[in-house]
Amino acid sequence: INSDGVTAYSCFTSNIAINLPIVCNGNHTIRVCAASSADANAFIADVARPQLESINGGSCGDRGDEICGQLRTGSFGNAEFEKCCRVVGANDYGMCALDSDCKIDSGLGHYANARVPRVEEKCCEYCEAELGYVGKPFCVNPNMTEAKEICRRANCATSQCYGKSFTYREMVIDPALGGEVRLANGAGLIVPPGAWPVGAGAASAQILSPVPTASPGATLAGAPIFFGPSGTQFSSPVTLALPASSQPPSGQTQQAFTLVNGVWVPKPEPSSPTCDAATGLCFVTTMSFSAYVIMFV
Repeated sequence: INSDGVTAYSCFTSNIAINLPIVCNGNHTIRVCAASSADANAFIADVARPQLESINGGSCGDRGDEICGQLRTGSFGNAEFEKCCRVVGANDYGMCALDSDCKIDSGLGHYANARVPRVEEKCCEYCEAELGYVGKPFCVNPNMTEAKEICRRANCATSQCYGKSFTYREMVIDPALGGEVRLANGAGLIVPPGAWPVGAGAASAQILSPVPTASPGATLAGAPIFFGPSGTQFSSPVTLALPASSQPPSGQTQQAFTLVNGVWVPKPEPSSPTCDAATGLCFVTTMSFSAYVIMFV
């Protein structure tokens, strides 16, 4: 027990690789507060993996209708399994991003066979994104204003809560096959076969916070994304999907910038992205990892 009267756990990240012909086949990143890595692994084996393996078309649709039915203007529509594995499964176990998120009052007890504290409130940001995020929503035709109100009435929490995975995603990339890493808003990276270096480790995408000041004469069009491992070099171009929340003002255009020594500079060619207003994403290729952002210039 620390001086704040709460138990100080650590934030552990684990990857669940499911290699079965089921809905949630693939890699899933789980981030939990635990007393030790052994406890985190026990939680993965006894709680998280069984839930992901239990998701099927019926349970996906039922849970989606239950969640989205709270929105007058939103609906779940047809079962989209990737969304169910993210929202109903893996992101339910996004308890933390940093160790500082794990100063938790353990009055609710622990999960069976693991010193992983129970939490019962959704994180406000997670709740709002689950219901109404416009980039890559869980619900069709969402209303963010209404989503915020529903989450407030549901007593969403800003700490000691679950669902902190929307700003961070990590996945193992097979160099021969390539793959994608996507955040909940659709931002992320697309790696073609043969581009990922052997031995580079897992690929990650994370919304950068705090945000460095925009370049003079430019304004941020969306959240900056940090891609890792930092400095990774590719043998062929990798595509980045970067958020851009609106159309550029008259006389301006979108341009990709990269962070160099704490300062945003125009990304080396190609710096002119291809943007999709419907998804709120801009796409640009790169030969190396760093932090990137779209600005209006």
